[in-house]
Amino acid sequence: MKKILMGFLIILSLSGCFKRDNMEDITIYTTIYPLNYITDYLYGDNAKIYSVYPSGVDVTTYELTNKQIEDYSNNDLFVFNSLDRDRDYAVKMINKNKNLKIIDVALGMETINSIEELWLNPYNYLMMAQNLKNGLNEYIENPYLIKEIDNNYEDLKLKLSKLDATIKTTVNSSNYNTIVVDNHLFKFLEKYDLNVISLEEDDSLTQKKIDDVKRMINNGTIKYIYTKDNTTNDTVQKILDTYKKVELIKINDMFSNDGGVTNSNENYLTIMNDNIDLIKKELYK
Repeated sequence: MKKILMGFLIILSLSGCFKRDNMEDITIYTTIYPLNYITDYLYGDNAKIYSVYPSGVDVTTYELTNKQIEDYSNNDLFVFNSLDRDRDYAVKMINKNKNLKIIDVALGMETINSIEELWLNPYNYLMMAQNLKNGLNEYIENPYLIKEIDNNYEDLKLKLSKLDATIKTTVNSSNYNTIVVDNHLFKFLEKYDLNVISLEEDDSLTQKKIDDVKRMINNGTIKYIYTKDNTTNDTVQKILDTYKKVELIKINDMFSNDGGVTNSNENYLTIMNDNIDLIKKELYK
């Protein structure tokens, strides 16, 4: 009888029916790519992970329907960013299903200029990963799964620390330390002692600032203007129209459901390194 029972347990284990924890082999929904990436990095071997956004939609304008919210609420876990409209979706899903587990990766965090700095700044992104790790560990009871998550987190922490060091080295080793941008988002780079001149059209944009940029273009110290969008604002467009030698460069802010990833060799880390290489074009002449 013992042999039969042991054989049955082995069959269950091999077939994947023997779960070590209720949080094993679950379905997780996230929103945009940066959240999907850290969720997959920390817990991808134990869950199926999807975005609530359909492929190809503009996540900044797309609104989930009541039917979509109800469908997503019937899954196991929703990983969201409370500093974005994700919070509204989380509230609606909880109202649909009180048993839905949720994790806020932006818990205790704040933004200064733009939501994208939460993941374009490696230090902030590490805090998001830490919030996710802590949230998962609160739900999970199996010590082996907890250890696996902790190990994955430490591995990601090392890679993000190296990424942070790469940005510092890039700025400190350059022969120039100024970039011109069309959005305040890029001001997070000032923490690395990079001089960021933003031409975002708000009360801080003065004619003197615009004239200073034109002067730098004329003397050859500025050759590029950085943006996060496919188009830029009127101020920058006028400069581009006047100074044909100036090039607009788009940084991948990964604010989409797939992060602009086109193949299996691309991920958050490779995209960030590509962005650094684009910044180098201005800093290393």
